[in-house]
Amino acid sequence: MPPRPDPQTGAGRRLRCPLLPRPRRVPRRPPAEHAAPAGASLRSGLARVHRRTQRRGARRYRPRGQPLQPPPGALAGRPAVSGRTTAGEPSPRPSRLFRRATLRRREGGERPDDFVRVVRPRSWLALFALGTLTSWAIAWSVWGRVPVTVQGRGVLIHPRRVVELQSPVGGTLDELLVSPGQEVRKGQVLGRLDRSLLRQQLAQKRDELARRRARQRTGNALHRKRLAREREGLARERKLLERQIAELREQADRVKRASEAALSERRSALREQLALFRDLSQKLQERVRRYEELEKTGVVSKQILLQLEETALGALQTSQSLETQLGELTVVELRNRTQDMERRHRILDLENKLHDLDRRELKLAEEEAEYAATRAEPIEVLERDVARLEEQLAQESRLLSPYSGRVIELSAVPGQVLRAGARIGLVDAEDREGPLQAVVCFPVAQGLRVRPGMPLQVSPDAISRQRYGTLRGQVAEVRGFPVTSEELAKIVGNPELARALAPAGGAILVFGRLERAPQNPSGYAWTSSQGPPHPLAPGTTIRARVVLEQRSPLSFVLPILRAPHRSE
Repeated sequence: MPPRPDPQTGAGRRLRCPLLPRPRRVPRRPPAEHAAPAGASLRSGLARVHRRTQRRGARRYRPRGQPLQPPPGALAGRPAVSGRTTAGEPSPRPSRLFRRATLRRREGGERPDDFVRVVRPRSWLALFALGTLTSWAIAWSVWGRVPVTVQGRGVLIHPRRVVELQSPVGGTLDELLVSPGQEVRKGQVLGRLDRSLLRQQLAQKRDELARRRARQRTGNALHRKRLAREREGLARERKLLERQIAELREQADRVKRASEAALSERRSALREQLALFRDLSQKLQERVRRYEELEKTGVVSKQILLQLEETALGALQTSQSLETQLGELTVVELRNRTQDMERRHRILDLENKLHDLDRRELKLAEEEAEYAATRAEPIEVLERDVARLEEQLAQESRLLSPYSGRVIELSAVPGQVLRAGARIGLVDAEDREGPLQAVVCFPVAQGLRVRPGMPLQVSPDAISRQRYGTLRGQVAEVRGFPVTSEELAKIVGNPELARALAPAGGAILVFGRLERAPQNPSGYAWTSSQGPPHPLAPGTTIRARVVLEQRSPLSFVLPILRAPHRSE
């Protein structure tokens, strides 16, 4: 149904849609006839327009004095209808050929209140976005690819290989502790061998070791007694020397203090006497000079002068004697120091003897250690022989499984004499040194579509998929026939786990090879990170997904356009 025209303007209405650009109404510039006279203000012009609008009763303006006329040639060939004009003359009758809105728009010229429809640039953004999305959707539906996958459950295990169980040494097989079909672990005892000759050698070594230890205990007791007596003599001698050293030190200190005190007192007394006699000698010399002058004048007799000179000479001699005694005190002091040094030398000699005692005690300790080492060496050799024979007996009398796996068959029986390297049986062993392998069970209908080489994504149940992603791998082998839970238990080694993985109607068994990444803590490559900070353990249950093919989205709607891309 076409849009209905506007009754006022005659223009058709626009379709309304939220995605289409919405026009903006912008007023046009008013015509020149409506311009205000010179000197008029904006308010007076607006008031004049308002009065004119109220007087005519219309919203659209036309110049004053211009009648409403149809377009030129619109009334050609039609009779005029009498009427009145604006000047009192008859006017033609209005034509009904044109709509009033068209005639009004024709006669009005420019309309200042009409709006121009303007579309903003940003209004086109919605339409442009819609077109872009539509183009991308069409391109993706044609050239895009959607993976077609199948999902299953499984477990991580070590790869297996069939190996022989061999006897490491020769001997008689006493008993077998395992049976065919039984799961064994590395180091588990499979059977026992009779090693009577090795037991006899071990008993002889133990007897010899016991005799050696008895002789060692006796010799050690005698040697310790001799060393104890020597140590007692050294202790007594040490005590005597220490006492002599202490007495000599005390005597030397006492004599030194006494001699120094006596010499100090004697030196002080002699110095005082020497000072007195020197003073007296000077005074007597002055008196002798005065008496000599008096004797010349005859006041003093010659005899008195001679007596005074003798007295002065005696004082001088006494002073000289005191000086000599002071010098002798220095000699006495040197002699006392010499005697003190001799006593110190005697103390040093005693201390050297004390050091000799220390060296003798150290020599006794070294002798004791050497004696103990000499006597203990043969015993240590016997102890090592006994330990070696015990370990050899423990290893050779037991048949240990070198692998973890399942026993397939046993070819030896109890009582059979085995030679070194003889075959005992076969075991389906796990290669624990090799990388982990994914064993996945798929429903029969989906598993038959899986082929070797297809991409494999493994998600362990114990690890968050949202945090670490999934393991990357590839399908290595596909068993073409359905397997039961019993057959699956022989592979995974756990009957309960096999029943949980295998559906009731059987399952297609798929072996997956995981992509290695030595730089990651787990050792394997992950899709969105370096994986968990710990290694993966065998026996971890998993959820696996195999990408069968890549299809375009349009092929799901139109199967005739299907062009699958097989995953390589």
